[in-house]
Amino acid sequence: MNSFSSVFGFLKPYRGKMFGSFLLLIASSLMILLQPRITQWAIDFGIPSGNISHIIGYAFAIIISAILSLVVNYSSGVLLIQASQYMSYDLRNALFKRISTFSFKDFDKWRTGELIVRTNSDVNTVRMFIRMGFFMLIQSVLMLAGSLASMFMINTSMAWIMAIIMPSIVVLFFIIAKFIRPIFMKVRQALDQVNNTLQENLVGAKLVRAFSRQQEEQRKFESKNSDYYKISKKVSMLVGVMMPLLMMLGNLAVVVVLYSGGSQVADPTIQMSLGSLVAFSNYTMTAFFPLIMLGMILSFLAMAMASVKRINEILLTEPAIKDPENPLILDSLEGSIEFDHVSHRYGEGEPVLKDLTLSIDPGERLGIIGTTGSGKSSMVHLIPRFYDTASGTVKIDGHDVRDLSLDTLRGRITVALQDTQLFSGTLAYNIRFGNPDATDEQIRQAAQIACASEFIDELEDGYDHKIGERGQGLSGGQRQRLAIARAVLSDPDILILDDVTSALDTATESDIVSNLYKESRKRTTIIISQKINTIKRADRILILDQGEIVSTGTHAELLRSCKIYQDIFETQNPAAK
Repeated sequence: MNSFSSVFGFLKPYRGKMFGSFLLLIASSLMILLQPRITQWAIDFGIPSGNISHIIGYAFAIIISAILSLVVNYSSGVLLIQASQYMSYDLRNALFKRISTFSFKDFDKWRTGELIVRTNSDVNTVRMFIRMGFFMLIQSVLMLAGSLASMFMINTSMAWIMAIIMPSIVVLFFIIAKFIRPIFMKVRQALDQVNNTLQENLVGAKLVRAFSRQQEEQRKFESKNSDYYKISKKVSMLVGVMMPLLMMLGNLAVVVVLYSGGSQVADPTIQMSLGSLVAFSNYTMTAFFPLIMLGMILSFLAMAMASVKRINEILLTEPAIKDPENPLILDSLEGSIEFDHVSHRYGEGEPVLKDLTLSIDPGERLGIIGTTGSGKSSMVHLIPRFYDTASGTVKIDGHDVRDLSLDTLRGRITVALQDTQLFSGTLAYNIRFGNPDATDEQIRQAAQIACASEFIDELEDGYDHKIGERGQGLSGGQRQRLAIARAVLSDPDILILDDVTSALDTATESDIVSNLYKESRKRTTIIISQKINTIKRADRILILDQGEIVSTGTHAELLRSCKIYQDIFETQNPAAK
C-alpha cells in the first residue's frame, strides 16, 4: 500500500473534489437506503387502509428518492471523473519529467515499449480505478453498513445471520484477490512484450521489408500476442467466476430470509409484519449488491496495484547521471579536454576503453579513427557526461565533468550522434531544435555550412517543408546534413561529430569539413569518421584500437609511422599502394 500512497499523492491538489464526491455518495446512499423503508410503510399502512392516495404518495416518494439519488450519484461521478483526469494528467507529466532526466545508461535498461505502456496504459488503469473502483468501493461500504444497520432495526435475530454470512464472503474474495494479483502483474508484463515487439517492428519496418522478414516478424508478434491472450484469458476466467458465485450466494441469502422471515410473519406470537419482511429482503439484496460489486472492485484493485508498482519503478528510479550537490555553472567553456587514465565499460561487460590518457587543447580540431568497436563513440560520450567513467577522470577546462552542472555540459557541448534523429515537423524546427531562439538567417547560415541549403532551397516550401517521424521523406545524406546544421546552430564551445557523414558523398563531405574549419567561431572540434579523407585536415588524428590509443599525429606523420593508419589509407585509396 506504500506504493499506492505515493501515486495517490497526486490526488492531494484535488482532495476538495474527492471530499465533495464522498459527501454526495453519502447522500445518494441514504436515499437508496430509504426506499425499502418506504415500501414497508406502503405495505403495512397504505394497502391495509385501502387509501389509494396514500399508496400513490408512497409510490411518488419512492420515485422522487430514486430520481434524487440518480442526480446526486451523477454529480458525485462527475467530481470523481474530474479528479481522476487531473491526477492522470499530473502523473503522466511526472513520468515524462522523470524519463527526461534519464541518462544514456538508464535508457540502456529500459525498452521504449515498456516506457510507453507505463506512461499511457498503466496511468489509465490507475485513473479508471479512481473513477470506477474507488467510487464503487466507497458506495459499497456505505450501502453494506447502511443495509446491515437497517436490518438490525427491523429484526435482530435475522440480522445476526446476515452479519455472519457477509463477512465470510468478504474474506473469501480477499483470498481470491490475493491469488489473482500476481497474475495481473504477468498480464501487464505480457502487454509490455506485445508493445515492444510492435514498436520495434514499426521502427524497423523498412529493414524488415528489405530482408523480406515479414512472415518471421508476424510469427514473432503472434507468439507474444498469444502469450498475452493466454494469461488474459486465465484472468478473465477467474474474474468471471466471481460474479456468478456472488449472485448464487445472494440468492441463497434471500432464500434464508424468506424462509426465516416467512415463518415469523406466519407465527402470530412474533410481531413481524409483511412489510418488514419485504423491507428486510430488499435490504438483503441491497447489502449483497455491494458484495457483487466487490468482485469488480477486486479486479480493478488487482490491476491498479500492478500498474502502480510499475509506475513507481519509473518515478523512484534515480537517474544514473545527475548534477552534483553543488554543481559548478559556467557561462562558456574554453574547450580544453583531458582524459586522465580513463577506463569505461557498459554494465558488467568487458572494458571498452582502457586507461586512456589524452589532452585536447582549446580550439583544437581532433580527428578520431579506428575499427568498428574500437571505442570511438564511447570515448566522446564521456565528455558531455552521457556516461560516467568506470575509473579515471575526464576534465574540461581543468574541471572534473562530474563537478560541472549538466546544463553547462549539455548547453556548451553538442554531440551529433551516429543515429540521426529527426522529429516530425518542419525542417526549420529540426535545425532550430538545439537553439530555439535562432533567427531565420542563422538557420540559413547553419544549413549552408552543413551543405543542407542545396536541397532545402530546391523544395517548394523551403525551410517550412514538413517531414515525417524520424525524417521520413528524406534520404540518409539529407538527414545527416540536417543533423550537422542543428549541431552548428547550437553554437557550442565543443562540437563533436560522431560519424555523421557516413551517408554523404566524398565531395559533399569535404565541403562540410572545409566549412566547419573556416568558421570564424573558434571552438574545439572533434570529428569521428571511418574515412581518412574526412579527418586528414585535422590538427591531430587519434587512432583507437580495442579501447586503447594506438597512435596520435597529423595525417602526414601517421602515414609515415603508424601501420594501422597506413593500412586504412591504402584500403580507402588503392591507387596509393
